[in-house]
Amino acid sequence: MGKKVYFLGDSKFDDYPRWVGREWLKSLFLLPYVGALTASWRSQQYLEFLGWKKRPIELGYDTISVDRIRMLAGSAPAPGGCPHSERHFTVVARHVPKKNIALALQAFADFTRENPRETPRRLVLCGSGPLEEQLKECARRLSVEHLVDFRGFVQTDQVCQALSNTLCLILPSIEEQFGQVVPEALAMGVPVALSTNCGARDELVRSGVNGFVFEPDNVTGLRNFLCLISRDENFWSILAKNAHLFVSLGDVERFANSVERLTSKVKVD
Repeated sequence: MGKKVYFLGDSKFDDYPRWVGREWLKSLFLLPYVGALTASWRSQQYLEFLGWKKRPIELGYDTISVDRIRMLAGSAPAPGGCPHSERHFTVVARHVPKKNIALALQAFADFTRENPRETPRRLVLCGSGPLEEQLKECARRLSVEHLVDFRGFVQTDQVCQALSNTLCLILPSIEEQFGQVVPEALAMGVPVALSTNCGARDELVRSGVNGFVFEPDNVTGLRNFLCLISRDENFWSILAKNAHLFVSLGDVERFANSVERLTSKVKVD
């Protein structure tokens, strides 16, 4: 119809096993697009694998309004706001197999056994799904059901309020194109522990800088990180302060700037 069309997406090659015939059909489907806005460098590489040759690609697709997140939280970002000693761990994810929440429960159970406290830290789970009862049973089996809060499906304002009291966001997904809650956590100065499979780790999380990146089957690695930031308030504060260095990469302003650059490149071409 003579219109310029742009592709927006965050899929990565490593999301799940690929079939050559299906990938070939995708490459044909993408031919009409003149430019693309993607979420991470792995998303960009996937497009290039699908035959995206000289057409421009910009990053900045999966972003959030940092100002809105902070307004809804109603609290100062970490390391301000809630004291280190009163913060909990948080998972924000649907209760489905690919989110790998059982691994977070196991790591949390191992953490609690190694860190006895008069007021033990809690694990807050925001989300719902078909595995909810199974995960509750898992918490009972691990003897941490009294420390795990299953809050079910919650709206954005409740997620933001939970993040304002969070010591660390945990995202252990087996498959995760990006992980929209990661820039939300960083907006609140919350360090992030996420699996290597999460697209958000490409630009938003650096191990030992503003969080920790671990393999999606590495219970021990996640447990050790939870122990470290729980015991060492100074180290946690450094991670929280460093989180603010990455906030602009997940802010909606980046999306707007990327769109402007993308359309300018297409006009020039």
